[in-house]
Amino acid sequence: MCGFDRLPHKMPDFLCGLSTFRAKVGKQKITVSRVTEFRAT
Repeated sequence: MCGFDRLPHKMPDFLCGLSTFRAKVGKQKITVSRVTEFRAT
């Protein structure tokens, strides 16, 4: 999935890490959004 040979070296790591980051933080985003709404209120 992370075959970005034409792009700079840091780009593939960023894109691949981004998908992994979203997968890990996906559930946390819901909690963070709720906390933000709670603080805003």
